[in-house]
Amino acid sequence: MNSGRLAEGKALTACAGPAAKSGPVTTGRLAEAERQVAHERAIVRWLAANPPPVADPNTCAHCRQPETRDAALLPFLAGDDTHRWVHGRCWSDWHRTRRLAAERALAAARDDTGPRSAA
Repeated sequence: MNSGRLAEGKALTACAGPAAKSGPVTTGRLAEAERQVAHERAIVRWLAANPPPVADPNTCAHCRQPETRDAALLPFLAGDDTHRWVHGRCWSDWHRTRRLAAERALAAARDDTGPRSAA
């Protein structure tokens, strides 16, 4: 019977060994994933709280050009429960610009609220 227990113990040790070594790495990856999710949530909240300025509904909110037969204006939701009209081809640049504004604002807020070093 002892040999059965010893074999079980060796199997458990063999299984636990690599997992124990990768534990901190896994924890680090999980912490990084949690930071990324929190960052994305903060960006989404900022975008919702800071809708883009209302633009002429007959022009693109990004390039300010009117709709044409080749460039339809499409409605995209804004943070104020309304929408802005943007050309389909302009959307990625428009969204990227908004996202960069959110990231800058969040970075500035972190700088303002972060720990201060003694001067």
